[in-house]
Amino acid sequence: MLELIDPAKIEKWAYDFKYLADVKKHQRWGPVGWTYCMDLSWLVMMIESDLTAWRNMYIRREAPLPKIIEIGCGPGALHGYLENRFGIDILGIDRNTWESDYVDVVGDFTDPILRKYCRIEPNSLNLILALSSLEHNPPEKHKEIVEICYDALKPGGVMISTIGTTPESSTNNRDMWNLSRDCLENIYHTEFVDDYPFDRIRKAWMEHHEMGERYCAEKIPWITVGAIIIKGSNSKSGDTGWLQQHKRKK
Repeated sequence: MLELIDPAKIEKWAYDFKYLADVKKHQRWGPVGWTYCMDLSWLVMMIESDLTAWRNMYIRREAPLPKIIEIGCGPGALHGYLENRFGIDILGIDRNTWESDYVDVVGDFTDPILRKYCRIEPNSLNLILALSSLEHNPPEKHKEIVEICYDALKPGGVMISTIGTTPESSTNNRDMWNLSRDCLENIYHTEFVDDYPFDRIRKAWMEHHEMGERYCAEKIPWITVGAIIIKGSNSKSGDTGWLQQHKRKK
């Protein structure tokens, strides 16, 4: 599933339910910019119910401890929020480190030696997270990472990522590749659920209160896409239901 992240869909979750404020508390370094506000809100919205269900099943001894990694975790708030809220341990992998961060292993995820060190093998992971990190790779490497992730997922396992998009693929001076619709559908082997209403959603974000003055002045040409891959499923819906695939048989 690929979906342009629409503020209208996450406003209630982020602000009325105050999830965004709770997540921001776990940022270890630097401010949480507007892009991460929409990324964080969407991603937590997508997995909150499943992780809540997992926690309840684990307490009842109906499900094993899931194996979860985050690629490009950095000092980001998502990692700390999920570990604290659900009592889970997420392996953080990043090519860099910060003064304070969630990085457990430093290196390139495509390196087979690193994956072996992390005990990441085919069919070994329940959940893979990549919050605005894979876009710092050119399209060819982005696709390679997604293919490695798919191979590493258990049947029914889920990969969730957020990526920048523009109608035409481009890069900017931070080596961030904003990918076109066709490029994203090729990389993730799935289609957009909403027929890519780029102009409408970009306008909504340009008028959003999280948008900084600098971004408004620059009239940013990109917005964020949420991507979900469920191993063994061709579903275009946003309903992951991944935990049901890993319940212990009684």
